[in-house]
Amino acid sequence: ASSSASASSSSTSSERRRRLSLLLSTAPFACDLGGSFSKLAYFRPQDPPQLPHYVIKDKAPSTLPIKADSSLTIDSPSIGGTLKFMKIPTHRVEEFLEFALESKLHLGYGQKISRINATGGGSFKFSRAVSDKVGVELVQRDEMWSLVRGLDFLFRNSVEEAFVYDVDKKHTKKKKPAQTKQKQTTSSSSTEDAEAEEEEAEEDGSQDEDTDPHAHDECRRYLRLTEFTYPYILVSIGSGTSILRVDAPGHNKHNEKKQNKHKKQNSSTSDSVSVTDSDSVSTTSVSRSDSDSVSDSDSDSDSESTAAPSYHRVSGTLIGGGTYLGLAHMLTGLSDFEELKRLSRRGDNRAVDTLVSDIYGGDCASLGLPADVIASSFGKAGFVSLSPGQSWTDVYRPEDMAKSLMTMICVNIAQIAYMCAEQHKCTRVFFTGGFVHDNPAAWEFLSFGVKFWSGGTGEALFLKHDGYLGALGCLITPVDPFQRRTAAPGTTGP
Repeated sequence: ASSSASASSSSTSSERRRRLSLLLSTAPFACDLGGSFSKLAYFRPQDPPQLPHYVIKDKAPSTLPIKADSSLTIDSPSIGGTLKFMKIPTHRVEEFLEFALESKLHLGYGQKISRINATGGGSFKFSRAVSDKVGVELVQRDEMWSLVRGLDFLFRNSVEEAFVYDVDKKHTKKKKPAQTKQKQTTSSSSTEDAEAEEEEAEEDGSQDEDTDPHAHDECRRYLRLTEFTYPYILVSIGSGTSILRVDAPGHNKHNEKKQNKHKKQNSSTSDSVSVTDSDSVSTTSVSRSDSDSVSDSDSDSDSESTAAPSYHRVSGTLIGGGTYLGLAHMLTGLSDFEELKRLSRRGDNRAVDTLVSDIYGGDCASLGLPADVIASSFGKAGFVSLSPGQSWTDVYRPEDMAKSLMTMICVNIAQIAYMCAEQHKCTRVFFTGGFVHDNPAAWEFLSFGVKFWSGGTGEALFLKHDGYLGALGCLITPVDPFQRRTAAPGTTGP
């Protein structure tokens, strides 16, 4: 009986790999066209019949930053090949289309590709350009649906995907004392100080943690896949913030009564999108009703291509990355998000924020608040009067304001996320989105926020492939092959 069960499991695993390989070979790449960057996920099967030029050229010198990120490559026999990821600035998409023509990107692995899955606002914005230049139709996919689907795939196929950012380790790292002196005259002094610090770093041979991609590796603690359990809370921080509850594939009992209650009332108004699996020809449904839930219908097949998590939006906030960028620009005059992220890592918010110690002279024992806890973000700025022609950068260092703002936004989002986790009995809270991607400052303050509000029992979780989840979700979603080969340019996809 044991050998029979083992053989059955092996057969199921082989069938699963076969179906996934067939699925990905029908459309070996997909994209997420965002506002700042466009992300591409592509699949290279084992021993492909013909190596596309773009796979070769992604390692060649180019004026376009098209090289695949080798640290994100997923190479596993369980998926029958290799998954690779790359990104380009969205404002250079037109150049990328020229590259696609030159490298025969649209020919895939020896076959003409006429339709591919895409998500993000650019999937609408660039739809006509892609069709006209390379003859490929973009099939628009829902952003959240793609994100959740891509994340579920990674949980099952990426060994080290989810990680915790250890704030305590970060604070025990050896580093120079922060510059906390408040400015009295102009911003030139801070510029001189910064230049002096850079010169010192060059002299002692150290590398600035703001530019070193591995500077924060020791603070990451990766979780084993066996530790992961559904349901979980997913916090997507873009311009604003959306908070989802995600349930296991094939399980949609949460909110089931509410959906049944509205089923008859909304049957004529609900928006349904169907996707057909190219191999099993079973159907999954993405439905939207007043409960804001999206799920895949149950399927007899256990293939990854048909089973996907169900999710619904449980909360959100208008505070997010757009809030940070807008206020930071008003305060510092800077609008480059990458520069603001770097500044927030080296700033000292104590020059701007009011702490518990500023009010009580130390700890507030009656409320259980340590002296170094922030009592009011930007509280000290309320007592500063600007002279005519003076700006906030004449009073405070830009990095101090950037850090205060980053802390304020992250801690507030963390509190809302933790409350949602408590309400929905979820032990895992994942943070993702453009604001979180490659942003150690956000990792630190979100982690602190969850830990603080949970009394030390909760942890904020982050993702290695954050930023590429949407593109990956599109990649593993079938592109209705029966229509793909015969559809006329400009027809609407599933």
